[in-house]
Amino acid sequence: MMINFSKLLLIMSLKTSILILIIFTIKFLFNNFFTAKTHYMIWFLLFISLTVPYTAQSNISIYNIPKYFNQNKYISKMQLSEDNFSNDINNYNNTIRYPYSNNNKSMSKEKDSTSTISKKNQNAFNIFESLKNIFAYIWLLGFLLLSLIVFIKTIHFNKLINIEEDILDTQKLSILNKCKEVLGINQHLRLIKTTKFSTPSLVGIFSPKILLPEQILYNFDNEQLELILLHELSHLKRKDILTNWIILTYQLIYWFNPIIWIGFYKMKNDMEVACDAYVLNNLKKEKHISYGKVIIDLLDYLSKPSFIPVSTNILENKYELKRRIIMIKKFKKTSYKLSFISFLLIVLVGCSSISEPENNTNTTPNEISKQNPSNIIEENNEYPLGLPDASKILNNKNWIIGKDYEFIWKTLGTPYVNTYYVDTKGLTSNEILNNLYNETIYPIKSDEESSALYVFMENEKIVNMKIDEFSGIPSNNWKDSDYKVNFYTSGDIDKKDLTDLEKNSNFVEFKKEFLNKSLSDFKNKFNLTHGSNEAFNKEGDLKLTVYPIIGKDKPSPFVGIYILSENNIIKDIKIDKSDLQLERLDEHFSLTNKK
Repeated sequence: MMINFSKLLLIMSLKTSILILIIFTIKFLFNNFFTAKTHYMIWFLLFISLTVPYTAQSNISIYNIPKYFNQNKYISKMQLSEDNFSNDINNYNNTIRYPYSNNNKSMSKEKDSTSTISKKNQNAFNIFESLKNIFAYIWLLGFLLLSLIVFIKTIHFNKLINIEEDILDTQKLSILNKCKEVLGINQHLRLIKTTKFSTPSLVGIFSPKILLPEQILYNFDNEQLELILLHELSHLKRKDILTNWIILTYQLIYWFNPIIWIGFYKMKNDMEVACDAYVLNNLKKEKHISYGKVIIDLLDYLSKPSFIPVSTNILENKYELKRRIIMIKKFKKTSYKLSFISFLLIVLVGCSSISEPENNTNTTPNEISKQNPSNIIEENNEYPLGLPDASKILNNKNWIIGKDYEFIWKTLGTPYVNTYYVDTKGLTSNEILNNLYNETIYPIKSDEESSALYVFMENEKIVNMKIDEFSGIPSNNWKDSDYKVNFYTSGDIDKKDLTDLEKNSNFVEFKKEFLNKSLSDFKNKFNLTHGSNEAFNKEGDLKLTVYPIIGKDKPSPFVGIYILSENNIIKDIKIDKSDLQLERLDEHFSLTNKK
């Protein structure tokens, strides 16, 4: 379990690193357009990215980009065009339809080659698994060590605060109450004089305290002190202490990723600038310059800070001072229109960088956990699978989801049946072929009740897998469509029984013999269980069965018998290419193209 958790951390860490680089780019491009608040708020996307492992799919996800550079798709036999049919069908039948023929020497060589590659991949996989185990324990050790350090430092810090004295000066407390009234704060908090820290700070979530260094109390007048208190109270109003605790938690969890630490460092810098803007919003225009001068004057008192686990400091480092002063000098109250546009831009960045790619393609960051198919099942590519193999596949389906059609054939071998759910109404041929849903079934060897591994695909990408009861026929409950088409691995008619059937005279006699007769009688005559292709219309009363014709002279069929039946009665018979083309289903079912 810990190994899986650390693996998930790596994936989310990688995604967040990409998000941070995107945020840096967006902030650079829109630097002058963004308000101080927008510069800060965009960093909250990190919290979502580091917390939510799985998000919704979106067609605007940046992880969709790689698929536009990889347009080479595997072409299945159901999609062969008429132009390349005669050139490709023989090669196709040798590699897919009859992949395990004893006479196919090329496939034997390919299997030996695959075996060698599988062994190499197995070794690579074993090394990868070992590295995952090592990382899991290193991560846990680092997390516990850093957490212990923070815990000890926090206890030490609280002891230091507890021995410091409260400020009871009525004038100073009056200034504090005035500032609270300006910002609408009713929460009680303490003012503490400290000699341990050099910069004013706000600490504590439930019992907030403002730390004021002794030398600042003596060297700053009441007007300057009021501006300092307004800044720290603004942090309280904006819940920045809580935000800093969340940041610290993520830094401990993702301690191994320096990019995430840099991102949070920049977020805290933007937090201070956003807090300045909040103060300026509550100050009169003539006091803006005075506020900027106070921040500059505090620089003289800034020394190497003592460790404060979680706090907000009006001045933590001098490197951001110039940026803050420029913002104060140019500050203008933000219009609602600009705020709304900025908000929409943040939403757009979040949706594009945090969401998953559409159809969960292979190029998502989940590739960090990609394994090799040979590690899932043994070198037995013929169905049925064994129950242990099928369970392994299902347990590891996270890295299988998103793979393509070819992956299933190469990994699991020839299925018992491949079922396509096809919509044709109002669609062009290309639209039909580009909007396909299909279900591939691999029966499982088991001593118990019959079951099978079901693989569901959309547009030739795997979208889901499950193990369910196997009835021997494909289910019809996954997709409601115009047609359901089953592609089996058997169902040929031996040509010796149908010599020269393609010739018109023989075909007329053949058609006359079976037309308006029972489809069952036809199947019994030729000892057939089902066709290589079977298609059903939406209502389920019309059925199209295809029987490829083979013979000793042509072991790879080029033609087939198409039988259209209605409630088991044959209504039409014709000769066509042996592979049923999905884009021609309306034509085949129309009963108008008789031969």
